[in-house]
Amino acid sequence: MNYTGSRRIVPLIACLIIGLLLTGCRVDPNDDEEQIADLQREIDQLQEELDTLRRDLQRLESTPLVTEDGKVKLAVYFGLSADTDILTVPVLLPADMEDDPHLAALQLLIAGPDPDSILSPVAPPETDVLSLQVEDGLATVDFSSEIGQYAVGSAGESMVLGGIVNTLTEFTDVDRVMILVEGEEGVSLGGHYALNEPLERFDDLIP
Repeated sequence: MNYTGSRRIVPLIACLIIGLLLTGCRVDPNDDEEQIADLQREIDQLQEELDTLRRDLQRLESTPLVTEDGKVKLAVYFGLSADTDILTVPVLLPADMEDDPHLAALQLLIAGPDPDSILSPVAPPETDVLSLQVEDGLATVDFSSEIGQYAVGSAGESMVLGGIVNTLTEFTDVDRVMILVEGEEGVSLGGHYALNEPLERFDDLIP
């Protein structure tokens, strides 16, 4: 799952620390080459440590949360009407570790929120995921025709698409989503979005 804020922290820390080393530890012109070489080795070592931290962070980001009973927690985005705005709100839901997490997240999305929740489903429970493929950052998902039943008006259509795209882009290997309906591209769910190209994350729908 993505934690976009944390991705910016390590490079920023790297720049700050290396900058301090370069500016705060200036070498006097009279210093010999050995002192300069020592400073360069320290900088190289620091860079290696930062690279290791960055790799560890990426690995942690791509590891789903695991519950005590061995299930993974997946972030699924349901709809929320707030005054005149439509939002998509993430909910952590358990899924079996053996399942494809991308498909499991979509199935949880279709199943809908808890009946007592103030959140709204974004797809009818009769919706089927006909196929799902993830490659080079692009998730291509083919839904049955029921997927468009809740896409009423521009706000409703945004909620449906935002729920799907934001759910899939929670995974670190997905940054774009191509939505098909019954195997066809370019099918508009509500008349406001022509689905003829991949969609990126709907950040404006996330509170």
